[in-house]
Amino acid sequence: NMSHEIRTPMNSILGFSEVMLNTVKDEKQTGYLKTILNSGKTLLSLINDILDLSKIEAGKMEISPAPTDLRVLINEIRDIFTQKVKEKNISLFVETDSLFPGSVFIDEIRMRQIVLNIVGNAVKFTAEGQVTIKLKTQRKDNETVDFTIEVSDTGIGIPESDQQRIFESFRQQSGQTSRQFEGTGLGLSISQRLCELMGGKIELESAAGVGSTFKLIFKGVEYSNEKILHEEQFSWSDKEIIFRPSKILIVDDVDYNRDLVKSYLENYNFTIIEAENGEKAVAKAIEVQPDIILMDIRMPVMNGYDATQLLKSNVVTASIPVIALTASTMSSETDKINQYFDGYLRKPIQRNLLLTELARHLEHETLSYSESESKPESNNDMHLGLDFEISADIKNEFRKLMSERMEELENTMIIEDMENFVEVLIEFAVKHNLNNLKNNATTLKEYINEFEFDKISSSIAALKREFCD
Repeated sequence: NMSHEIRTPMNSILGFSEVMLNTVKDEKQTGYLKTILNSGKTLLSLINDILDLSKIEAGKMEISPAPTDLRVLINEIRDIFTQKVKEKNISLFVETDSLFPGSVFIDEIRMRQIVLNIVGNAVKFTAEGQVTIKLKTQRKDNETVDFTIEVSDTGIGIPESDQQRIFESFRQQSGQTSRQFEGTGLGLSISQRLCELMGGKIELESAAGVGSTFKLIFKGVEYSNEKILHEEQFSWSDKEIIFRPSKILIVDDVDYNRDLVKSYLENYNFTIIEAENGEKAVAKAIEVQPDIILMDIRMPVMNGYDATQLLKSNVVTASIPVIALTASTMSSETDKINQYFDGYLRKPIQRNLLLTELARHLEHETLSYSESESKPESNNDMHLGLDFEISADIKNEFRKLMSERMEELENTMIIEDMENFVEVLIEFAVKHNLNNLKNNATTLKEYINEFEFDKISSSIAALKREFCD
């Protein structure tokens, strides 16, 4: 209940800030909105920490192991901190063991939380030098693997006398002020307890003025060599997706929650119907037969579970997809949601995830580069558009020059290496008079400058298809 009551207003603060940020043009007002959005995210993070700590201490924290690709997880965390390390003029490196299995059976959400916290601390406390994340296989048999995730930095370090203290709740190392470095001192305490709940432990090696290494140690974890197929999450722009005319029923007892969802959808060809509780939702659904229903779970009069049960048992509404809107993070409730609903979105609701969920259930068309007047902002592929056959000699030269570089870039995504790669690519294009390749190399350079890692990966894949297949 506490989680729901806290997340409901935060949903509106973050959601409407994002909506306004996309519409306001004044530079000063944009700055104010960014401050509100960033402060709101910080507050939500703090709230989540406090709720997590209370759940751990009450013995209510649930661990839900599932196949998890740790390489992808670590690379995503690297992407999150790319802008921050650039601002601080420090380096962030990732090293992954080639022997590490395709997936391990572990709680992905909690592992992400732990690594995010430790990497965040490393970046925060490092003024010069580098932060390195290493994924290492220590032992592997036919069923289980022992592995470590090491996060090393060249930051301020931690004196031996403080190395136990920093794992205590609401504690920071002595002499460190929250004004200077921010934070509540909750993160490491929670990370250590989560690690222990998952059967692991955290070890620390540090020296004041030299730096620190936090080592996450896990033993006997089940694994699979099968790689996980990751479902694409789109960053839709208004120009690149066209939904067919559809009716959407939004069900939520809080007016501004419904208003937020409506604001996300106002540029699309939707008819919006609203209901403030489950009972009214059932009546509305029978009356108008919407194409999809977005259903809050906790509401007065009739909750989302009961309403969805009635909808699924009625021949008129049984086939309508119902998507749950939930503030809960409890795995027991997630299991229940999966039994009742056709999908779910967590609050605070994000526009891209909402559109991705709608695209799974509603008829739509997507525009390719050639179909639209200008390249969509979120296009994730490099279209080489070469209007003549490239000779075998040129392709062979390209493979010799670029193949190893591209393989390495796909694994490391180090900004400096990518910038060097683009310069070599432009030189190659000029040498062989490949104007379209030169133009696309310039586009790739823009992606690198904007840290658009999905687009960078797609661009490299397009180059490999054209020259290496």
